[in-house]
Order: sequence, then C-alpha cells, then structure tokens
Amino acid sequence: MTTQTHDVVVIGGGIHGCSVARELALRGREVLVLERSVPGAEASSVAGGILGPHLEADGGPLLELGAYSLDLYPAWVDALESESGVPVGFERCGGALVGFDAAEDARLRTRSSGRSVDDLGRWEPALSPSATSALLFEGQAQVDPPSVMAALPEAARAAGVRFARDTVLGIDSGPTEVVGEQGRYRARDVVVAAGAWSTTLPGVPLAETAVRPARGQILELRTSERLFTSILFSERGYVLSRPDGRVLAGSTLEFVGFRRGVTVAGMRAILDIATELIPALADAEVVATRSGFRPFTEDHLPLIGPTSVDGLWMLTGHYRNGILLAPASAVLLADLMDGATPAVDVGALRPDRYSSDS
Repeated sequence: MTTQTHDVVVIGGGIHGCSVARELALRGREVLVLERSVPGAEASSVAGGILGPHLEADGGPLLELGAYSLDLYPAWVDALESESGVPVGFERCGGALVGFDAAEDARLRTRSSGRSVDDLGRWEPALSPSATSALLFEGQAQVDPPSVMAALPEAARAAGVRFARDTVLGIDSGPTEVVGEQGRYRARDVVVAAGAWSTTLPGVPLAETAVRPARGQILELRTSERLFTSILFSERGYVLSRPDGRVLAGSTLEFVGFRRGVTVAGMRAILDIATELIPALADAEVVATRSGFRPFTEDHLPLIGPTSVDGLWMLTGHYRNGILLAPASAVLLADLMDGATPAVDVGALRPDRYSSDS
C-alpha cells in the first residue's frame, strides 16, 4: 500500500470538511479531502438549511457561535457563488417560534429576545388560526443545502483543495497517518470532519459515543404559490418555504444507529406538524422524502479543536445546526490550527470533554 504525504488531510467531504479545507487552503495550506462517496452525500444535503441561531438557543455558547456564524454568512455566500458560479439560495426570511396553548405561550414569554406578534393572521395569513402566540426573530435566514454542496466543493477546488475518493479505516499517530482502503496518507495535520461517523474511527482518542447518529426524516412539498415566508417552529417541528414554492417540513429525531430509511410513522408525524402550522399544506404535493444522520452530542455543542494526539483535530458534532455553523466552525478551527486566538470563546467546544479516558 502506497503512502502519500500531505500538509493537511481532512476526513469527510460534507459541509464542514469542505469548508475547513477551503479556509485552510486560502491561508496557504496544502489540503487533501478524503471522502468515501461524493462531497455532501450524507447529512449536509438532507438538511433544511435553516440559519436560525435564535430559534435554536436563548443564550450560552450555542447562540454565541450561531450568531457569529450567521454574521459571516453573507460574505461567505458571496464568495462561494463567485468562486463556483453556483447560486446557493441565501434569503433573509425571518423566523418565528409559534405557540399553540397556554403552556407553550408561557414558555415563549420566558425568552430573553424576539418580538411578540400581536396580529398573527395579518403577519402570516396562512398560519393556523389555532396558533395562540408567536415570537419573531427578523434576522434569521435560510439557504438551499444541495445548492451549497454543489458550490462549496467547487470553491474549495478553486482555492487549491484536492479531493480523493477513499474509505478511511483508521488513524495512526506519531507521525499522524490516515489509513484508507486505497492507501495511507501522512500529514502534518489531520482534521476529522466525518459527521456522525467521526468517533467511530479507530485512533480517534474520544469515547465512541461522543458523537452519535441521530436519524432525521424530512419531507419536501410543493405548492402552487408561496403560502408563507417566515421559518416557522413549534415545539414539535418546523416548516420553511423556498421562493419557488417548495416547502420543507421536519423533522424526526430517532436514535436507531445507522439504519437508513423514511418511515410511515415519520412521515405521518411530519405531516401532522406541517398542517398544524399551515393547514393549507394538506393540499400540497409530496415531491420528495429524505433522511440523514445528524451528528448528535449530549450537550448539543460541536467538537471543534485539538485532541490529545498531536496534529489530530476534530470538527464534528454540529447536530441539527451543521449548515448554520459551517462558516464559523471553519474559521475557528483554522485559527486554532494557526495558533491564533478565535473570535469567540471555544472552551465549551473542546473535544477532550468527551475524552475516552474521562
């Protein structure tokens, strides 16, 4: 088996592997991405593309990281589109948390930010008349993940990143070396960005359960006209609409290992969520069903930073905020690899909080 030598090897060609590879290449590093399939083949292309830090968190490191990443998004999107020639569907559409009873209304009132909507029917006419409250966050946005994953690898290649198709079997240390089915890859730095599979790789010094697969099912619907514009979240799920009339509804949270599939129960639950929020979606056409494995962590925070193995870095565990957090995660890890001080505190994101020795 031949051994190649590289400056940086990134394991995983999803949104985070491609993002950090491009960022490092723009900083002058020579980067090879190893991907067993095609870039974006897993969860990156299945996601809804919600850029809603305030819809996900009401404070703490997740909100800080998400808000920072959303601030980076417009320039990041402009660069990707310029470098690849592919539009990625970025839209500032706003988002809202919607309540349907007194208990949910009370929980929304405890939120520290957001604007309460008084006239729900005037704000989003298609919203269910059963909705009793809504908390609006006007700065939230969306992108189309398949379009992002069409643009991002091309932008990475334009920056000088190389891609190789190989299945990684494990990591040897001293010097850091990636073992694949097709060859061995020795590198000064190795970044593990393999999503839900990241801590299953032999040689990663973290508990195997640090990142677990959380299957999520999502439905794509189509309407003859755009019924609503805001991203709408209830305590049970969400709907969002694209300008072309597509509607994404989701999603399930299932711990079934790496068992793929879209299920009857999952579809029924998602359709109930969608029509609870927007009753007119009962007449929408179901055009696609998808499922993917989100990289779940118990504290819902990603793993960004070094490990106990010299030269081995983690970039994974973004759970259901992988699309949102891609620009910030790439910059933060590249800063750490450069020995620079990151723009936001990454202490809570340290991979060693899930050390195999702890």
